Amino acid sequence: MVPIPNPSYPSETDLAAMVEGTTTAAQIPFGEYVFRRLRQLSVKSIFGVPGDFNMNLLDHIGSVENLKWVGCCNELNAGYAADGYARFSRTLGVSVVTYGVGELSIMNAIGGSYAEWVPQLVIVGTSPMSKKSAPGQVHHLVPTRDPYAVAPDHHVYEKMVDGICIAKESVEDVNAGVQQVDALIEAILANVRPGYLFLPIDLQDALVDSSRLNIPLKTTAVDSDPAASKQVAENILEKLYNSKNPAIIGDILTDRFHVSHWVRDFVNRTKINNYSTPMGKTVLDETNESYIAEYNGKLSNPGVKETIEASDCVLHFGSYLAETNTGIYSSDFDEDALVLLTPYYVQIGKKLVKGVNFSHVIKHMLELIDISKVPTPVRPVGINTIVNTPSPADISQTFLAAQVEKYLQPNDVVIAETCSFQFAFSDIRLPKNALYFAQAFYLSIGYALPATLGIGVAMKDSGYEGRMILFQGDGSAQMTIQEFATYLRQDIKPTIFLLNNNGYTVERIIHGPNQLYNDIQPDWDWRGIFKTFGDKEGKRHFTKKIATKEELVSTLADEKLAKQTQIQLYEVILDKMDVPWRFSAMQTL
Repeated sequence: MVPIPNPSYPSETDLAAMVEGTTTAAQIPFGEYVFRRLRQLSVKSIFGVPGDFNMNLLDHIGSVENLKWVGCCNELNAGYAADGYARFSRTLGVSVVTYGVGELSIMNAIGGSYAEWVPQLVIVGTSPMSKKSAPGQVHHLVPTRDPYAVAPDHHVYEKMVDGICIAKESVEDVNAGVQQVDALIEAILANVRPGYLFLPIDLQDALVDSSRLNIPLKTTAVDSDPAASKQVAENILEKLYNSKNPAIIGDILTDRFHVSHWVRDFVNRTKINNYSTPMGKTVLDETNESYIAEYNGKLSNPGVKETIEASDCVLHFGSYLAETNTGIYSSDFDEDALVLLTPYYVQIGKKLVKGVNFSHVIKHMLELIDISKVPTPVRPVGINTIVNTPSPADISQTFLAAQVEKYLQPNDVVIAETCSFQFAFSDIRLPKNALYFAQAFYLSIGYALPATLGIGVAMKDSGYEGRMILFQGDGSAQMTIQEFATYLRQDIKPTIFLLNNNGYTVERIIHGPNQLYNDIQPDWDWRGIFKTFGDKEGKRHFTKKIATKEELVSTLADEKLAKQTQIQLYEVILDKMDVPWRFSAMQTL
């Protein structure tokens, strides 16, 4: 089994990427410079859609060894795929789109990447410099509101992305452009959020000095005040030593800022009771004897909220206090007991320490900790999983969740769509070294299907051999279904559980259970969908309908599911009003 990707990026052992990103040529096209920089960061795949303002740029992908193009069916899906690629590979996701029509299409995906801390570089091929100040309407542009204006605003789309990116660069001169590219990539890596590069078509082939490729990019945060970081670590440890009933929460930013391995080490050494969050699932090892459950405020399992909130010292690593990550803000900790560790600040009780990066603090904590002073943990009892009432359909989501937990294996890669069943994963304990991916806060339906493409490409790029399993709703699948064709073209072979509950069940529960607006066209031929997308002879996929408990149990026990020699799609029939208990409970908060 190939190990899980290195949590630092670029991988410290991926010397080949650094070599393949350099060149002996004194001058190279600007587009090639961009792609060589990306290859140095262990990026192997670029996602996107060709257009007349970016195709010159795309020509340069072939100049870089071990870098390939993955064409998608539309720009939105390309953005989702690049997001998935970044989440799995722990490096940048990269998408290339064209002016106006392409960059507007991808914006929703980039909004999700920004909201969920995913580093993605969006490269937009734009109109030529020669036309940016000239009169005349250029295709893909929108006219200004001024009826007397002679020239349109060629930067109108660039202005729209300020709220969904950490940085953006618009190249006007290639000599300065190489520095802009480097600074942009460093900003994306430092903040783990998307950035935009706007590159005019008439500059994509212009020659630039290649010597900057020999200057390594800054890919890790430098501790500007080690003494302050050490002092914060000492203060946290002192609080821990003086506690009687401590707890640890592993949250999403622990993963995003590549310190999960340190937090796991801290858990293993201290044996403190530890909990995950909905967004932080698989940050911690759920098979560890000290792992208790997922904590999500009032949406936690019975006993979980009461147990952890009674702790007198709660170390919340990588905290992201978002609505869906806190049980709709229903947490109720003693403020003096809570320690929040983030990339930008650490808060110990009521004391806020700004400008301290938790990655540096955690390292000091591991170096300084005296295990003999850590209180002996007492494992909580009486924490149970709520069981749903039976569903009108033979298979309930509760039954499905219980069977899925038995089916999953170590090293599985699990992707959950933004659908009702995503809320069941809080009750599913994942096996050792399993990875879990979901858009649990931004919640754009249709995300997971193309994100699975990106994750699958990243798995192939890294040589990872675990199974890839997608849990996909029928309504959300209709949003982004075209990328099934790209699964075939890129030889991505997930096992797909297509959860058919005949429409928008999430929306039915929220409002309007019998309203027409929550209906979609039923009776899609899901088992024939891959023939529609090109596998006419059915040699590269297998499909099956599952409508009973017996069919589900026997199917999950079938050795065929373990092999993944072809795409497998299992259409699971569920009732349109059946949801996990947690989603129903959320409506009351």
